[in-house]
Amino acid sequence: MDRLTKIGRIVAKVIVVLRILLIVGVAILAFASVAGIAAAPWLVNQLTSSSSSVTISSGPLKLTIDPSALALTVSNLRWLIVLLLALVAVVTALTLRMMSLLIRIMEQMGAGHPFSPVMTKLIRELGVLVIVYGFVTPVVPMILAGYAINGLQIPGGWLGGQVQWAYNANGLAIIAGLLVLLLSLVFDYGAQLQKQADETL
Repeated sequence: MDRLTKIGRIVAKVIVVLRILLIVGVAILAFASVAGIAAAPWLVNQLTSSSSSVTISSGPLKLTIDPSALALTVSNLRWLIVLLLALVAVVTALTLRMMSLLIRIMEQMGAGHPFSPVMTKLIRELGVLVIVYGFVTPVVPMILAGYAINGLQIPGGWLGGQVQWAYNANGLAIIAGLLVLLLSLVFDYGAQLQKQADETL
């Protein structure tokens, strides 16, 4: 039990550090996005003056952009940056919540209460969030491209007419979430045994 509590405390501290790094990283991205919004006129000029085509591949989405046919405006670019920030905020919120749950789980272990009703609830919520994360994250690049093409009514020539769509849920995250849910059942059973042992004493 002493070893378990020690591991729980160490892992909790590591996750706290990772959470701080994530917050700092997102803050830097937010600052860069604000700078991008301010520098939108210059960015649009640089993008439209380029002569070679660019291919962007991001998970489920692959885009080939022909700068010579680019119909991007300052307003469009700014809205795309705002949308990117909103999507990053959603993914970050999910990640921070999962980290908070992990920290609380490790704190429960560190306090010597691995089989408590609270622990079961925390593990179950973590499993559900991991599954949601697996379905949500692949959608982010698709929403961005869809908004650029349809919501802003950017002409097809902006993408050179080459867009490939393929939604693939993050199977690894979904399987991990299901395993965590199964683990919560084990901890629930352990909590019931602990309760019976306490009542017997």
